Amino acid sequence: MSAINTVLHIAKEGLLTHQKAIQVTGHNISNANTEGYSRQRTRLVAAEPVTHLPGQLGLGVRVAEIKRVVDKFLNTQIYEETENFGRYDTQKATLEKVEMIFSGEYFNSLFSRFWNSWEDLANNPQGGGERTSLLGVSEEMVSFLKKTYQDLTLLQKRDIGQGMREVVKELNRLSQEVAGLNTKILAAEAGGQNANDYRDRRDLVLKEISQLIEVNAFEESDGSLVVLTAEGRPLVEASSSWELVISSDERGFETINWQDRDGNLYDITDRLRGGKLGGWVVARDQYIEGYKEDLNTFVAALMKEVNTLHASGYGITVDPTTNKPYTGIDFFLGSNPFNIEVNPELKRDPFKIATAEDVNGVPGDNRIALAISRLRYKSVLSNNNSTFDSFYQGLVSKVGSDVKQSQSFYEHQQDMLSYLSGFKESVSGVSIDEEMMNLLIQQRAYQASAKVINTVNELMDTLLSM
Repeated sequence: MSAINTVLHIAKEGLLTHQKAIQVTGHNISNANTEGYSRQRTRLVAAEPVTHLPGQLGLGVRVAEIKRVVDKFLNTQIYEETENFGRYDTQKATLEKVEMIFSGEYFNSLFSRFWNSWEDLANNPQGGGERTSLLGVSEEMVSFLKKTYQDLTLLQKRDIGQGMREVVKELNRLSQEVAGLNTKILAAEAGGQNANDYRDRRDLVLKEISQLIEVNAFEESDGSLVVLTAEGRPLVEASSSWELVISSDERGFETINWQDRDGNLYDITDRLRGGKLGGWVVARDQYIEGYKEDLNTFVAALMKEVNTLHASGYGITVDPTTNKPYTGIDFFLGSNPFNIEVNPELKRDPFKIATAEDVNGVPGDNRIALAISRLRYKSVLSNNNSTFDSFYQGLVSKVGSDVKQSQSFYEHQQDMLSYLSGFKESVSGVSIDEEMMNLLIQQRAYQASAKVINTVNELMDTLLSM
């Protein structure tokens, strides 16, 4: 009688075991298209046998473990490449906007017209039309330089600043989610089982964090995940999370600060290199700031060279206090691309524009106007190695080169992530065909266990009828 009961127990355990295996297979099939899901496998082992003459008798099968099929080293590679992808994604997008701000062809035409206007004035130093035309072109050129500088500053403060604020907000939310998942995983795995779905979600969230900021992450012996910033500041430890806080520096630019439990802030902006935040910081503080410095150098040199010549010359209008033509007037006012302007005094009276080198040569002397027109050929920038035209063209070319480099890095990271994601899919992804085969195998095993129960039932009927 006990032997029959044992066989019935074995068949029952077989039914339950293969029912669990079918449930796991169904879970895999249902999540075949779920982002971040890793397929799960039931590990079946023989149940503990009983000692019985003439030897040990088995007690069937049991589910030892339901575990994810994952490659942790591959996941680590994906996190690292995701950080680089996030950086070059934002860096590329930002520099493409910069490229639109620098209109090389338009400025070439505009600057050429500026020099040509001085040549026209040199050809007719008494001409009112030439003076008005020069002022108009100069105003247009000044407006372009100011707008370029202002647009670059606006890109730094508005576009990048707003992006950084949104990313920090999302990053804080994701850090809290990881801390919550740590708590759930610790509770679920306290009995020795695997919190597979929670771990999948945590891996996906960590990948999202990696796209936003460069982090170091590792798993503790208890299964909780620790997430640190690149410089070692904790974002997540066990069930606790720390926030990043946005503030502003003296330039009005956003800074990223790590906040401790006492509310103290530690600026980590300069240490950000990976993720979207790192891409924005590098684009803002290195690339765009460098372009602005070059533009400032260009404008400062232009103002200095033109003003030096113009202030030394003489216009046509006579100064009533000296009874001599006006002199010592700067053509441009201001100190940088943000506040440069054509001298309003000249706009009120274009005949104060200096064209003569000698007061006795007024009004026909054109040597100052001619000298200013020839500045286009003078090497006054880059340690007297570049003309104004070549310097600005070099700046435009530099922007274009930086954009192409960022695009190349972006495409490389995109290819790397595509390759690694494909490799991960081959390791951890769900194959519907494979799962259907497993389902068929498990169905047959389930049916066989049921057949054993039917056979035991017939044995019981035979025994009871004796």
